[in-house]
Amino acid sequence: PRGPAIALVAAAPAVDHALALVSASNALIGIAVGGFKHGVVLYGKDATRNTVSDCFIGVSADGGTPAPNETGVVLVAGARGNTLVRNLISGNASVGVYLGDKETTGNVLRGNRIGTDASGTRRVPNALGVMIARSSANLVGGSRPEDGNLIAGNDDIGLLLVGKWTERNVIQGNRIGVNATGSRILH
Repeated sequence: PRGPAIALVAAAPAVDHALALVSASNALIGIAVGGFKHGVVLYGKDATRNTVSDCFIGVSADGGTPAPNETGVVLVAGARGNTLVRNLISGNASVGVYLGDKETTGNVLRGNRIGTDASGTRRVPNALGVMIARSSANLVGGSRPEDGNLIAGNDDIGLLLVGKWTERNVIQGNRIGVNATGSRILH
C-alpha cells in the first residue's frame, strides 16, 4: 500500500458509513477511513466494476496507528465484479472485509494487507480478517506473486468461508498468518 492522500475520520461515534458505492465503474483511491460503523460499503446490484485501491481502512495515514471502524469494507446485496487492490485493511473492531449475500459474487481481493501495518511486519489486528458468507465465485489472491494478499495478525480467524451458497470461491497465492516476507509467524 502506498498511503492515502485524504483522511476521513468520524467526528462522532456511530456514523454509519464513510463512503458507500451504489453505482458502477467508480474508483476510490488513496483515502484513509476510520471511526465509522462501516468504512467503505459497496451495496446493491448496481455496485459493479468498482475499484478500491491504495486506501488505509481502519488505520490512520501513518500506516500503523489503529483508527478502527466496526467493519472495514462491506460488499453486500448483489455487489459484483468489484476489485479491492493494494489496500491496508487493519485495526477494525469486527471484520476487515465482509462479503455477504447470495447475489454478491465475482469480487476480487488482490495485493491487500489485512491485519498488519503498512510494512507487513507488525500486527494491527482486525477481530476477523476476511469473511465470505453466502457469497460465491469470489477471488482472494491470484496466480501472480503480487496478487496474493497478506492476511495475518488478526485476533481471531484470518479467512472464514461460511454458509449456504458459499461455493466456487478461489483462495490462491496468499500469505496467511505470516509476515510480508513469509519469514516468521505474525500473531
